[in-house]
Order: sequence, then structure tokens, then C-alpha cells
Amino acid sequence: MKRDWFDLLEDYQAQPLDLDEENPYSSSRIREMTMKRMTDKKTKRRRLPVRLLTAAAVAAVLTVSALAVSRVLGAGEMFQDYFTDDAQPLTSAQLEAVDQMGAAFEGGVTSNGATITPVAILADRQFCYLRLHIQAPEGVVLPDYTEEEGYYQLFSPEQEHFLSLKAADGTKLDYTSSLDVLPDDDPTDNEKDLVLWLASDPDGTVFNGDQPLYLTLHGLWLQTPDKDYTSIFEGEFVLDLGLCGQGTSLELDVAGMTWTNETYDFTITLEEMTLTPLSLTARYTATQSNDPRIWPGVGPMEVVLKDGSTVSALNKGAPDMNGCAVQVFDTPLDLEQVAYVRCGGYQIQLPPF
Repeated sequence: MKRDWFDLLEDYQAQPLDLDEENPYSSSRIREMTMKRMTDKKTKRRRLPVRLLTAAAVAAVLTVSALAVSRVLGAGEMFQDYFTDDAQPLTSAQLEAVDQMGAAFEGGVTSNGATITPVAILADRQFCYLRLHIQAPEGVVLPDYTEEEGYYQLFSPEQEHFLSLKAADGTKLDYTSSLDVLPDDDPTDNEKDLVLWLASDPDGTVFNGDQPLYLTLHGLWLQTPDKDYTSIFEGEFVLDLGLCGQGTSLELDVAGMTWTNETYDFTITLEEMTLTPLSLTARYTATQSNDPRIWPGVGPMEVVLKDGSTVSALNKGAPDMNGCAVQVFDTPLDLEQVAYVRCGGYQIQLPPF
């Protein structure tokens, strides 16, 4: 279940190891460390990562289109309660950034008495947030569950129940996902609001490309901590996500930025760096470490604001096995407030925008 391309080695300092035990810097261990750090700010939000490979062609029926977007509603307001609490709402600049990168939908898809409505979408190249309103068939209650009882899932282990994400040309897209359950005013009815979070394959999936994306769901399940699945309802729900993630994206100038880790004798060279209101992504090359247990990475990346503070993130300095380091922000960022990005001893300035 824990398949994520993030890494949380921070400064990548080696610790004493028992070589008879599992390598703590193995890819499986790194993914486990990552998802432990991706904790919720709200007790009812649960991140459940799973590697999902797309399957089957996009159905031509039961499709809701993002072309019927109502920009008046504003994606910012739709994600307000997901990113913040009542004490610290999103600022007007943050709301505007979300509106530019996202879209609000109209209408839902009904199958076998259940309806799934894509309320709003928010995306950049690397990440996508999709808010869904779930209405189960009449007579089916969607209660709140404790972690001991289990979690809602939009899939089951059977291949025919996998989530499927495809581009309009039929290309299958790989990604990592997690699911958050939003606070529910009435846990005794048949409705729930969820946020599906998707992280792209660094070398594959692009959420802000030039083709519409189609997401196919097959129902709702309860997953117990022992990985048992109980079907709540099943159907065929094809969501046309349209062209999402067309907001501000800044390409930072990192030409000539290189440094060496003296302890492990590897050299990092930055190739690209992209900043959006949702994330910071650095692509780099690295020479081999003198310790096979240490994977060379860029180390901590910090977004420094004009007031001197740094941006909170779900995970920091997280290289994957393809030379890509990512920082995912806790809340959408107002790029106007950014002074510079700090990485590898450099202060990287933002281009005009």
C-alpha cells in the first residue's frame, strides 16, 4: 500500500545500522517514513496512500464534463475548509491563486442509485486535488469511522475496481493517491465530502498538460486496518476533469548551481526548479555516494517569505529515485509574498511575473 516517490531524509545523515535488519534507507522504508509525516491538521482528514495503475478504456457513458465549469463559484471557496480552519482562513490572494489554478464543476454522475459529484479541482504539473461529494443510495448511511474501525476508499483490491486515470488520447497515467474525509455535519445520512489527492509520476503523468484527463471510479468501500474491504456501493462513474492546473507556474533560474556533500562525497547539480502555489519541485543530477545506504539528494529546500518566515510543508527535501525533489505546501501559497527559495546554500530569486 505504501508506494510513494517522496523521500524524507532531510539532511541525509546516516545513523548506526544493524546490517541484519531491513535497510532503513531502502525505497520501501523511505516511502513509509514519508507517509508517516503526511499527517492531517484535522482529525477527520485521513491520508491513505496507494499506488494505482490505470486500467480499461474510458467509458463513453455516465460522464460529467469540466467544460460546464462555473468560474463564478470559485475553486478557492470550495477548498477553503480543506486547507484551513475557521481561525485562519485563506487570504484573498490565496483564494485568487486557487481560483486561477482550479475550477468548480456543475452536475454529477449517477449509477446504481449513487451519485458522485466532482465539486472542484485544483492542480499544478505535479499534484492534483479533487473535491468529491458522495451521495450513497437511499437507506445507506455513511458514518464517521475511527482509525480502529477503518477508512473510506474509492477502490478495492480487485482490478476491475481500481481507479483509472487516462488522457483523452487513451494514454494510461500512473500516480500515487491518498483520500481525505472532510468534517461531516451529519454523520447519520448518506452523504460525505472527500478530497482525492493525486501525486504524479515525475517522468510520466502531467496534470496541467494539453489534454483533458478522465478519472473512472467504481464505487465506495470500507477498508479495515487489516486490509479487508467491504463494498458500500458500486457503479460506473466517469469524471471528465478537463484541462486543469493552468495557473501560475514559475521557472526559477538555477543555471550553474552545484555543490558537494563532503561527508558522503557526492555532487549535486540543479537542472530545473519550478514554484507554484501548491509545490516546489527541483530536478537535479547527482554523482554516486561513497555510502551505498545514502541516496544523494538536494537536502532541505525552503521557501522564504518577505517577512522572513518560511512556508510550512507536508514534507521537506524529498528526492525520489529519478532525481526529483518536491516540497508540498500545507496551504496554497501567495507567490507575491515569496522573497526567494533557499537550497544547497543558494538564495534562488524568483523571475518577474
